[in-house]
Amino acid sequence: MKPVLYLFHRDLRITDNPALLAACMTGSPVIPCALLPDPHENSHGARFIVESLKDLAEELSRAGGVLYLFDLPAVQAVQHIKEQTGADRLFIEQDEDCRWYGLMEKLSALISLRPAGLRTLTDPRKLRKEDGTPYQVFTPFLNRAKQEDPDPPEGTASCRWYTRSIPQTVPLPDPPPVKGSLRGGR
Repeated sequence: MKPVLYLFHRDLRITDNPALLAACMTGSPVIPCALLPDPHENSHGARFIVESLKDLAEELSRAGGVLYLFDLPAVQAVQHIKEQTGADRLFIEQDEDCRWYGLMEKLSALISLRPAGLRTLTDPRKLRKEDGTPYQVFTPFLNRAKQEDPDPPEGTASCRWYTRSIPQTVPLPDPPPVKGSLRGGR
Protein backbone atom coordinates (compact mmCIF):
# COMPACT_ATOMS: atom_id res chain seq x y z
CA MET A 1 0.00 0.00 0.00
CA LYS A 2 1.47 3.34 -1.03
CA PRO A 3 1.92 5.92 1.72
CA VAL A 4 0.09 9.24 1.74
CA LEU A 5 1.66 12.56 2.57
CA TYR A 6 0.27 15.04 5.08
CA LEU A 7 1.80 18.52 4.94
CA PHE A 8 1.38 20.51 8.13
CA HIS A 9 0.66 24.09 7.20
CA ARG A 10 -1.03 26.13 9.93
CA ASP A 11 -2.83 23.51 11.99
CA LEU A 12 0.16 22.13 13.92
CA ARG A 13 -1.57 19.42 15.95
CA ILE A 14 -2.55 15.80 15.48
CA THR A 15 -5.91 15.86 17.26
CA ASP A 16 -8.99 17.68 15.99
CA ASN A 17 -7.29 18.10 12.61
CA PRO A 18 -9.78 17.25 9.80
CA ALA A 19 -7.21 17.00 7.00
CA LEU A 20 -4.89 14.75 9.01
CA LEU A 21 -7.86 12.64 10.08
CA ALA A 22 -8.82 12.25 6.40
CA ALA A 23 -5.27 11.06 5.63
CA CYS A 24 -5.38 8.58 8.52
CA MET A 25 -8.75 7.23 7.39
CA THR A 26 -7.21 6.02 4.11
CA GLY A 27 -5.54 3.15 5.98
CA SER A 28 -2.25 3.92 4.22
CA PRO A 29 0.87 4.86 6.16
CA VAL A 30 0.85 8.64 6.71
CA ILE A 31 4.01 10.70 6.21
CA PRO A 32 3.61 13.78 8.44
CA CYS A 33 5.90 16.54 7.24
CA ALA A 34 6.43 20.25 7.73
CA LEU A 35 8.55 22.98 6.24
CA LEU A 36 10.90 25.13 8.26
CA PRO A 37 9.92 28.80 8.46
CA ASP A 38 11.47 31.31 6.09
CA PRO A 39 14.69 32.56 7.73
CA HIS A 40 13.70 36.10 6.71
CA GLU A 41 10.44 35.89 8.64
CA ASN A 42 10.29 38.12 11.70
CA SER A 43 12.06 36.60 14.68
CA HIS A 44 8.95 36.39 16.89
CA GLY A 45 6.96 34.52 14.22
CA ALA A 46 9.83 32.18 13.35
CA ARG A 47 10.45 31.42 17.03
CA PHE A 48 6.76 30.61 17.56
CA ILE A 49 6.73 28.28 14.54
CA VAL A 50 9.91 26.44 15.60
CA GLU A 51 8.60 26.01 19.15
CA SER A 52 5.26 24.77 17.77
CA LEU A 53 7.05 22.30 15.47
CA LYS A 54 8.99 21.00 18.48
CA ASP A 55 5.72 20.41 20.35
CA LEU A 56 4.25 18.74 17.27
CA ALA A 57 7.28 16.45 16.87
CA GLU A 58 6.93 15.40 20.53
CA GLU A 59 3.19 14.79 20.11
CA LEU A 60 3.81 12.65 17.01
CA SER A 61 6.55 10.71 18.78
CA ARG A 62 4.17 9.87 21.64
CA ALA A 63 1.70 8.62 19.01
CA GLY A 64 4.37 6.46 17.34
CA GLY A 65 5.09 8.78 14.41
CA VAL A 66 7.93 10.93 13.15
CA LEU A 67 7.77 14.54 11.95
CA TYR A 68 9.75 14.91 8.74
CA LEU A 69 11.13 18.44 8.40
CA PHE A 70 12.37 19.97 5.17
CA ASP A 71 14.19 23.20 4.45
CA LEU A 72 12.88 23.34 0.89
CA PRO A 73 10.07 25.20 -0.87
CA ALA A 74 6.80 23.27 -0.67
CA VAL A 75 6.75 22.11 -4.29
CA GLN A 76 10.34 20.80 -4.13
CA ALA A 77 9.71 19.09 -0.78
CA VAL A 78 6.57 17.31 -2.04
CA GLN A 79 8.35 16.22 -5.24
CA HIS A 80 11.28 14.88 -3.21
CA ILE A 81 9.06 12.98 -0.75
CA LYS A 82 7.02 11.51 -3.60
CA GLU A 83 10.18 10.29 -5.34
CA GLN A 84 11.70 8.86 -2.14
CA THR A 85 8.60 7.15 -0.73
CA GLY A 86 6.19 6.52 -3.60
CA ALA A 87 3.49 8.61 -1.87
CA ASP A 88 0.57 9.00 -4.24
CA ARG A 89 -1.69 11.48 -2.42
CA LEU A 90 -1.15 14.73 -0.53
CA PHE A 91 -3.53 15.74 2.23
CA ILE A 92 -3.38 19.34 3.38
CA GLU A 93 -5.69 21.67 5.25
CA GLN A 94 -7.77 23.95 3.10
CA ASP A 95 -6.94 27.62 3.50
CA GLU A 96 -8.64 30.81 2.37
CA ASP A 97 -5.35 32.69 1.88
CA CYS A 98 -5.05 33.68 -1.80
CA ARG A 99 -1.42 32.44 -1.87
CA TRP A 100 -2.72 28.99 -0.97
CA TYR A 101 -4.58 28.63 -4.27
CA GLY A 102 -1.44 29.24 -6.34
CA LEU A 103 0.49 26.70 -4.29
CA MET A 104 -2.30 24.13 -4.57
CA GLU A 105 -2.32 24.51 -8.35
CA LYS A 106 1.43 23.78 -8.48
CA LEU A 107 1.16 20.84 -6.08
CA SER A 108 -1.78 19.30 -7.92
CA ALA A 109 0.43 19.04 -11.01
CA LEU A 110 2.77 16.75 -9.00
CA ILE A 111 0.51 14.56 -6.89
CA SER A 112 -3.15 13.77 -6.26
CA LEU A 113 -4.21 16.59 -3.95
CA ARG A 114 -6.77 16.16 -1.16
CA PRO A 115 -7.46 19.47 0.57
CA ALA A 116 -9.70 18.94 3.57
CA GLY A 117 -11.12 20.94 6.44
CA LEU A 118 -10.89 24.65 6.95
CA ARG A 119 -9.12 26.42 9.77
CA THR A 120 -12.59 27.25 11.02
CA LEU A 121 -15.19 24.75 12.23
CA THR A 122 -17.79 26.40 10.01
CA ASP A 123 -17.30 26.98 6.31
CA PRO A 124 -18.49 30.57 5.86
CA ARG A 125 -19.26 29.86 2.19
CA LYS A 126 -21.86 27.23 3.10
CA LEU A 127 -23.68 28.82 6.03
CA ARG A 128 -26.23 31.30 4.67
CA LYS A 129 -29.10 33.39 5.98
CA GLU A 130 -32.67 32.16 5.43
CA ASP A 131 -32.91 34.26 2.25
CA GLY A 132 -29.80 32.49 0.84
CA THR A 133 -27.44 35.46 1.14
CA PRO A 134 -24.18 35.36 3.11
CA TYR A 135 -24.00 36.79 6.61
CA GLN A 136 -22.54 40.29 6.83
CA VAL A 137 -22.52 40.50 10.65
CA PHE A 138 -20.63 38.04 12.84
CA THR A 139 -23.03 37.60 15.78
CA PRO A 140 -25.96 36.24 13.72
CA PHE A 141 -23.47 34.02 11.85
CA LEU A 142 -22.09 32.68 15.15
CA ASN A 143 -25.57 32.03 16.56
CA ARG A 144 -26.54 30.09 13.44
CA ALA A 145 -23.25 28.19 13.38
CA LYS A 146 -23.82 27.04 16.96
CA GLN A 147 -27.16 25.54 15.88
CA GLU A 148 -25.92 23.94 12.66
CA ASP A 149 -22.41 22.61 13.23
CA PRO A 150 -21.63 19.03 14.16
CA ASP A 151 -18.98 18.31 16.75
CA PRO A 152 -15.41 18.79 15.51
CA PRO A 153 -13.46 15.71 14.41
CA GLU A 154 -11.63 13.91 17.18
CA GLY A 155 -8.30 12.16 17.40
CA THR A 156 -6.08 10.11 15.16
CA ALA A 157 -6.01 6.93 17.22
CA SER A 158 -6.14 4.57 14.22
CA CYS A 159 -3.43 6.32 12.19
CA ARG A 160 -0.65 4.23 10.68
CA TRP A 161 2.51 6.36 10.60
CA TYR A 162 5.28 6.10 8.03
CA THR A 163 8.52 5.78 10.00
CA ARG A 164 11.25 5.03 7.45
CA SER A 165 14.11 7.42 6.85
CA ILE A 166 13.70 10.03 4.11
CA PRO A 167 16.87 11.68 2.73
CA GLN A 168 17.21 15.46 3.01
CA THR A 169 15.17 15.76 6.19
CA VAL A 170 16.63 18.33 8.54
CA PRO A 171 16.76 18.36 12.34
CA LEU A 172 14.59 20.75 14.26
CA PRO A 173 16.65 23.90 14.80
CA ASP A 174 16.87 25.86 18.02
CA PRO A 175 14.33 28.69 18.12
CA PRO A 176 15.88 31.85 16.67
CA PRO A 177 16.72 34.63 19.11
CA VAL A 178 14.09 37.31 19.42
CA LYS A 179 15.17 40.78 18.37
CA GLY A 180 13.50 43.67 20.10
CA SER A 181 10.40 43.52 22.21
CA LEU A 182 6.80 42.57 21.63
CA ARG A 183 5.79 45.72 23.47
CA GLY A 184 4.97 48.80 21.44
CA GLY A 185 6.54 52.18 21.99
CA ARG A 186 10.14 52.81 22.96
